[in-house]
Amino acid sequence: MKKTKKQIIIGFDLDGVIIDNSQNKINFAKKLGFKIKKEDTPSFRLKNKIDKKLYPRLQNYIYTKGTKESQPAKNVKKALGLLKKKGVKFYIISRRQPGLSRKEAKKWLKDHLAEFFNKDNIFFVKSDKEKEKIAKKLNVKIFLDDNISVLRHLESVPYKFLFLPFTLKKRETAIKEKIKEYKIKQVFSWNDFLKKVSKLKF
Repeated sequence: MKKTKKQIIIGFDLDGVIIDNSQNKINFAKKLGFKIKKEDTPSFRLKNKIDKKLYPRLQNYIYTKGTKESQPAKNVKKALGLLKKKGVKFYIISRRQPGLSRKEAKKWLKDHLAEFFNKDNIFFVKSDKEKEKIAKKLNVKIFLDDNISVLRHLESVPYKFLFLPFTLKKRETAIKEKIKEYKIKQVFSWNDFLKKVSKLKF
């Protein structure tokens, strides 16, 4: 990725993008009586794999105790380091409810990625639709999320990327129509994201 004089601003989702909580989702789903694979862990798929009445229990775990037990996504530190070196400005814009959920997220970021994130570039919202308001205010040009329904609402963001790290590329033909309609690009790893971003024109 070449250094550019024009400021590039990127927005990142937290869970499933920066935090890899896939194994925790698999383990907790098993406790609830459901067998899922890593490729089922993105939220837009997971909610269709778990009983609607039990799904809130899994969400509550992931956003509290499950956060503590999660690790950084593969190659995320390297990718953020390269972006920072190139002068790219980035923010976390994540849906987390006030209270313990946000507290755990802040602690996790301090423990794992303190060199990249602080109170000035972390934004939490109560609903996915609020991400658009924050992204527009921050003049975000690129957004990386693991949820199609979030990306579809980011009308002010010209480049939207769907993060699917645990998926066979062939399987994604099933969602091609949706991502085409909402002008979303797919990426299958952080390295893939950097590669595609380096080809964008501003």
